[in-house]
Amino acid sequence: MPNLSESWHDQKLAKNNVILIVKLNSPYHYMEDPPPKKSPDKCLYPNCAASFAITYLVSGLGILISIFILGDLIFACLRNKRNKRLLRETMEKGTQPDVEVSGNELVLRPETIKRLKNILQPYEGQPFYHLVCGEHGTGKTTLIRISSREVGHGVIYVDVPASLDLTKFGDAFGKSLNFIFEEHISYTKQLIRKMFGKTEGTLSKWERALDAFKREAELYKAKNGKPPVIVYDNVGRLVADHPRILDVLQDDAKDSADNRKYFAVSTVKEVS
Repeated sequence: MPNLSESWHDQKLAKNNVILIVKLNSPYHYMEDPPPKKSPDKCLYPNCAASFAITYLVSGLGILISIFILGDLIFACLRNKRNKRLLRETMEKGTQPDVEVSGNELVLRPETIKRLKNILQPYEGQPFYHLVCGEHGTGKTTLIRISSREVGHGVIYVDVPASLDLTKFGDAFGKSLNFIFEEHISYTKQLIRKMFGKTEGTLSKWERALDAFKREAELYKAKNGKPPVIVYDNVGRLVADHPRILDVLQDDAKDSADNRKYFAVSTVKEVS
């Protein structure tokens, strides 16, 4: 039997394990069998192709949502700028309403028109607003329209419709300003407000149009050195069914005249 000290290696079975005896100079070093190699990690999903497909699908969906949000915000920004530009141009040029009376039927009153044009061009520091009264059929609407067209600059003409529906009054107000009621056109911002419960006070169309006019009135005054004028024709139509709105318009006209922000001229049917 060979001597263990002189042998380079021997094999010995002990408890079903192979023991390697390796001579590294001296003394002997005993080493167990190297551990088995680990198999590569398996895919988390049974089908790796399905896993990659889901990953790419989620990534693509995120990219599409990002593109939509960015496009929506850009569109809303451009649309709002366009609407502001139209509103500003209308304020500069004035509404210039149609007279709607043929030349054969029109009875000119140069003195009255001259007085109305002076009213529509308030002097600096004017502290009051005007009320034009007259019986039905005396030509108040025709004369105020002629005067508004001739003055043009900074005169907004609103014809109060003969309707109980306030939406029509809001539409008429917006039309006189070229206002399109698209202040909150962004769908993304609307969705965020709904998700986080951020709600804004709901204003009617006429209130939104009035707010838009007042914002532009400040810019018009800063640019031209004088406040604009707004004409409420046939405002008496609000008396019977919407007296609160009439009070709001009258109070706002008084406050704005006191602060020289804008001046209001209203036409009503004379009460006998």
